[in-house]
Amino acid sequence: MTTAERFDALDTKVSKLTESLETSVRRQRITIAALVLVAVAAAVMAAAPQSRDAEFNTVTARQLVIVNDAGVPQVGWS
Repeated sequence: MTTAERFDALDTKVSKLTESLETSVRRQRITIAALVLVAVAAAVMAAAPQSRDAEFNTVTARQLVIVNDAGVPQVGWS
């Protein structure tokens, strides 16, 4: 095997390894981007304001006090 043939074989091997590494890096970048998007979506969902109005079919309580906007009790049951 001549030196030129050895260089060609080495060049082919290096090209295959480089292609494999580039494919692996591309997959990792896609995975990291997806994880970042999921993290941002979770943060936005957690920071979103929750609805203060709710409807319930049944409420069980020992005491119920309804207050106005000033905080003054309007109705109360014990």
